[in-house]
Amino acid sequence: MSDRRSRRRAAPCAAAMLLVAVLGAAAAGAPTAPGAPAEDIRDIRGPKFDKPEWIVAAVIVVACVAALGGYAVWHRRRAHPAPDPTPLELAERRLAAIRALMLPADSHRFAVEISAIVREFIERRFQVGATQLTTDEFLRTLLASSEDALTRQRELLAAFLRQCDIVKFADVQLSVDAMAALHGSALLFVRATAQAREAHDSLAAT
Repeated sequence: MSDRRSRRRAAPCAAAMLLVAVLGAAAAGAPTAPGAPAEDIRDIRGPKFDKPEWIVAAVIVVACVAALGGYAVWHRRRAHPAPDPTPLELAERRLAAIRALMLPADSHRFAVEISAIVREFIERRFQVGATQLTTDEFLRTLLASSEDALTRQRELLAAFLRQCDIVKFADVQLSVDAMAALHGSALLFVRATAQAREAHDSLAAT
């Protein structure tokens, strides 16, 4: 009796489960209604951005202007190159660079270099041979020179060159203070003679 009752109770449940299964299968296999949007299973994408045409045109214009500007600068420099440094400017630059040698251990090299700077300045500024002459020969040449700027500074130049000779040929070591004094004499000489010559040239031109 109990088995019959159990089978009677289970029958409606089984029928209900079968009905649910049939309806589910029908729903899964049913065709999509016309016009219904298909399910989109693609990944999310960022917003699409189209560059306006004016941006491309602006980039091209800027590039052309930059190229033309660079060419103009190059052409101007080529047409008008920087002038060569004057003898005074060149001597001042070299005298500034030689300060690195103002150490007692570099006395000989310092004397050789600073003497060469002054002699080469004289050759460039006054067209007077100086680099191949001894100090005495050079000083005698100055006595016969018509360059007033040189003859007025003859004593300063003579003391400077002889001090350099002592260091070069007697292997004397200078103190830093002595090197500074020698450097100051060289700078004073090139500036004094250059300014005197420039003033003389200006007066002659008027």
